[in-house]
This record gives sequence, structure tokens and C-alpha cells, in this order.
Amino acid sequence: MKRPSPVLAALLFAASLVPALSTLPAQAAKRSTNAVVSEIMTRAIEDFIQPGYQRFHVASEKLETDIETLCDSPSDETLAAARDAFTQAAVSWSYVEIIRFGPVAGENRYERVLYYPDRRGVGLKQIQSLIGGFEPYPQALGQLQGKSVALQGLPALEYALFGTGAEALASGKDDGRCDYAGLVAANIDAIARELDGAWADPEGISRLWMNPGSDNPVIRDNREALVELLGVVVHGIEMVRDIRLRAFLGETEGTDRPNAAIYRRAGNTFASIAANLQGIQAVFENSGMTLVLSEQDREIGYRISDELSGAIALTRRLQGTAAELLASPESRARLEELRDRLGRIKTLANEDYGNAVGLTAGFSFADGD
Repeated sequence: MKRPSPVLAALLFAASLVPALSTLPAQAAKRSTNAVVSEIMTRAIEDFIQPGYQRFHVASEKLETDIETLCDSPSDETLAAARDAFTQAAVSWSYVEIIRFGPVAGENRYERVLYYPDRRGVGLKQIQSLIGGFEPYPQALGQLQGKSVALQGLPALEYALFGTGAEALASGKDDGRCDYAGLVAANIDAIARELDGAWADPEGISRLWMNPGSDNPVIRDNREALVELLGVVVHGIEMVRDIRLRAFLGETEGTDRPNAAIYRRAGNTFASIAANLQGIQAVFENSGMTLVLSEQDREIGYRISDELSGAIALTRRLQGTAAELLASPESRARLEELRDRLGRIKTLANEDYGNAVGLTAGFSFADGD
């Protein structure tokens, strides 16, 4: 259970007064609430969003470099290095991908990095058609960026590095495939650079998110700020449970779909899910979202942190591929346990926390109302 840091604790007294604003002069109460919310938003950006995108940028740069080395000097060793770099980039993206607002929402950046789920296999067919020689490879980054988003991001690169026929990359027998992988890596790095730079700009999106106000075109007041931030947590949990886990975990054994698991070819399914959950936990804890809870309700925040820690620990114990885990009754039961735990976390965040911070009855972060 993670308690607030000493710096955050300095604001706890002010936060404890929020539910009893009627006992304070109106302007003083407003200043107290504003200070807490501003601190939360600032910490969410400085302690999660900015370092998260920076790590993704660093990982994507290494990925581009290692694939370039693979293409120039093909060998088992350089292929292994490129694959390791892919894993690091995929995991670093998984940590921060729960952020769906800001620059990542523009110019299809999110979809260009991660086209998933591919429910009808349309993206996979496009990739296989390209690598199979039925369509010409793009010859420049601009050409790639003009093609389907399914051909531009991590799933496409995963297939190029790990899919059928990828072993030929180690012998230099498939230069077209390697060059294509290099273009995809360059595209991912270009997007990572844009995201890193946009959030690092002190006069850009960060300033708007740190300073809610009536003249702010993005966040107009404290309520909107909290809704957006808690929405990251709630929608993140929903994404992990409903889009990541339920993609392959059916309601019964006969309805399991192991081939639908994200990053299954690279063996990164559960490393990615663990990173998703670590990102959600970091948003909640690093920002100090317990600060707006009254003393009597603060236990809700601690329970959310504890449940997230338990979910992360459970995910780390899931060793193997989705197919392997689904084939074992014991490990499949763990997957069901994880699904159920995520449901509890969603309820805690969406209902218990939401009610405690004073939103009107019937409000749902999950619905975005």
C-alpha cells in the first residue's frame, strides 16, 4: 500500500477540507481546492506523462538504430538485438498508451503506433500481403505514412521481426522485409519524438493541463480536470480487462481465442499488460489522487492502490504465452482472477472514488458523461 509522499502530504490538510467547504469562507475554500487540483494535474504530467513519453522516445530511437544495424549486418545476434529492442519499445508504449488525450489523439498518432484490436484480421492481411510480395514495399517514410495505419506501427513491425519467415532477416535473404521494418521503426520513432516534444514544451499542452480555468480551451475547471484524470484510470482498467484480456480469454474454455492476444508472436502479451497496469497505478499514485478525498474516504484511494499492486503481481506470475496459459486449468483460473480483480478496481474508481469526490449521482467516468 503506497501512502502519499512527504511533499504530497503537505497538501492533505487542505484536501481534507474540500468536502466541508461550507465551513470556510468561499474564496479561501476555492483557493484550497484549486491548489490541490493544480498539484495533482502538475504531478500527473511531470511524474507520469512526460517521463513516460520520454522513455518511449528513447526506446523507439534504439529500436530504429538496432534494425538499421540488422539490415546492414544481418546475423543471429543483430536479429536478437532488434527483437529485444522491439520488446522494450512495446513495453514502454504499453506504460503510457492509456493516455488518449492531447497530441496522441491528433493525426491518428495512437492508431499509427498501435492498430489493435484487429478484430476482422484486416490489418494482418494487409501486412501479410505486403511481406508476401503481393503489394510493393514503401520506399520512403512519406510513402509508408500514406498507407493504412495497420502497416505503420508496432503490430506490423512485430510481424516483420517475429512472423512467418522472419528468420531470413538473420541471413540477409530478405532485404525488402528488413528495409520495411526499418521504415516502420522510423515512423514509430518520429511519432514518439512528436509526443515527447509536445508534452515537454512548457508553453504547450502541459501548461494547459496544469492550469484549469475558464479561459482554458482544454480544461475549464477543477471538475473537468478530475474527470479527465480519473477517466484515464477507469478507461485504462476497462481497456486492459475488455480489450487486452477478454480478447483471448473467453467466458468458457471453448470460447478462448489465444491467437487474438496482443504481441503474441513476440511473447510480450503479459509484459505489455503488466506495463499497462503499472501506468494506471502511476497515474493514480504519482499524481496524488487521494489528495481530493476527505480523511474518512482516503481509504478508498489506498484500496485502489492495493488492488492495482495485486493485479500487477498476479500478471507478473503469468509466465508463458496466452495459448500455454489457457491450456492449463490452473493458469486459466489465474487469468479469470485477474479479470475479476480488474472489475473490482473499476468499481472502486468509477463508483466509490467518483462518489467520494462529490460528482452527482448517476455520473459515470466510464461513460464519459
